[in-house]
Amino acid sequence: EINQENDLPQIKFENYTSNLKDWMETHDFPNYLQNYFIYQIAEGMRYIYSRKIAKHNMNPSSIFISDDLTIKIGLFSRAEILSRKDQNKILQSSEETDVRYFGRTVYYILSKGELKMDITDDDLKSFPLLARQLIEACLCEDESRPDFTFICEIIEQNNYNLTSLSDQENQKLLSMLSQYKEKMKNKYKIEEWKNKDNGEDYNEQNDND
Repeated sequence: EINQENDLPQIKFENYTSNLKDWMETHDFPNYLQNYFIYQIAEGMRYIYSRKIAKHNMNPSSIFISDDLTIKIGLFSRAEILSRKDQNKILQSSEETDVRYFGRTVYYILSKGELKMDITDDDLKSFPLLARQLIEACLCEDESRPDFTFICEIIEQNNYNLTSLSDQENQKLLSMLSQYKEKMKNKYKIEEWKNKDNGEDYNEQNDND
């Protein structure tokens, strides 16, 4: 959420009955929903970092699920709103850490609830190629680790199919994603309008600092 008066992020308190961990323990979790959740998590983290917020602690207990299966990323107790002076360096470092946690979260989802800190090649050998490559990229130690924008692009370019889907499942996934993207599009339009109404251009100020 963005404060209209000063263009700063603000925390919105909402109550959800299930986080990802609890939800997976009490619901059927077909492949199309696994893909749907993974993309929403990546898109949510992309948005958080686009607002210059370093989250630091993404995990299955900080990912909440609304009644309409919309992912809500919460628990920002360790998050930082970064100043323009230091934001690029710290954001990059923090995002690299959260990308690693995202890779572990993807593994957690696709393995149906196995939470591991050290994921080996043997752990991934039964996974579909795209899912395996995505997790490996998120967990790598070098500069080739992707950011959340790139992760979203890769998932989109591969038609969101991190797992094998039947034609019926694929149509269901695409329908849900279409509704989700329309909802997010409307949300971002409202936010962009609020920022313009304030008469401020954050990106221009940031480039000139």
